[in-house]
Amino acid sequence: MSHEQANPETDTSKTDVLVNWQMLEQRIPLDDLPSFHRQFLQGLHPDDNWQGVGLRQIQSKVQANLKQLTRAGQIQQQDDVLLVPKSLVPEAFWQYLKETE
Repeated sequence: MSHEQANPETDTSKTDVLVNWQMLEQRIPLDDLPSFHRQFLQGLHPDDNWQGVGLRQIQSKVQANLKQLTRAGQIQQQDDVLLVPKSLVPEAFWQYLKETE
């Protein structure tokens, strides 16, 4: 995937509810964060298998994708806060959104 290319199915940043990424990560139990990050990447890159990828590589890929999405205008950054469209959050983790929206 090139830096300019985005998944059109997840490009709803103009109409989607925005979620504070850091607050969301803080609300997800630590044991569930690797699963959250893998599902996030799976949503962006559905043809890739993230299950066998090491935790450090996953974290690096998540950060790289967040930066790419910010450059593409799909994520808003206000100071150190990343505002991510809810559509990019894996549905299994929407239960943690109520406190962050």
